[in-house]
Amino acid sequence: MADGDFLKILQAFHGQRGTALETAPRVNGKNIDLQKLFNIVIAQGGYDQVSREKLAWRRVGQDFHLGTANAAAYAFALKTVYYKNLAAYEIKTIHNREPPPVEVLENVSAKGGDLLSRTVQNFQMTLARDELANGHEEGASGDEEVKTPKEEKMDIDEPGSGASRSTRGEIWTGRVRHNLANYEPRPPIPLTLRGVTTPANNSILFYQQKQKLAGKSSKKDATPKPGRK
Repeated sequence: MADGDFLKILQAFHGQRGTALETAPRVNGKNIDLQKLFNIVIAQGGYDQVSREKLAWRRVGQDFHLGTANAAAYAFALKTVYYKNLAAYEIKTIHNREPPPVEVLENVSAKGGDLLSRTVQNFQMTLARDELANGHEEGASGDEEVKTPKEEKMDIDEPGSGASRSTRGEIWTGRVRHNLANYEPRPPIPLTLRGVTTPANNSILFYQQKQKLAGKSSKKDATPKPGRK
């Protein structure tokens, strides 16, 4: 199918769905060919399958030469392009199923997957559970998480996968849990240093000791030895 024909069909689909098609999306300044993106993702099993595999969206991004400096951010941006423009079309045309309503698909973040089984009811339950586990903090799924300097933890976690861990100093539901709140550091112990006398700081003393040693050596040499006349 020619690019123009694909876009016309896609635009008609979005018109019936009541959503807006982004006909010329860009990621990191690169044009994203929607038909090419659609074919690559479908060849790998579709949106849900790619979203389940770690780093899969980064690998998709390599076909568009998005760069590696901010690979996670670019991967999530590419995932969002697919999610907003192609996910519902995939469900309808490839899987022959009705896509989820707009309010739980195009109108929300491209977080996670499971679009084929998503409904208003189970999505709201999942969202409420994630908010409870994460202290109402939004996140991205899989390796497409957009990291900020504040959270720079570095591996990529699914929302809720590590939020309940109880570790020292972790941020949990917006509050810092201090397990060592009653700890008091030991007061510092003063260190006593003794001065060392050297020729540099007491030349007179060293001169006197040198003279004493020289005098003892002279007396010893002047004492006659037994058997000598």
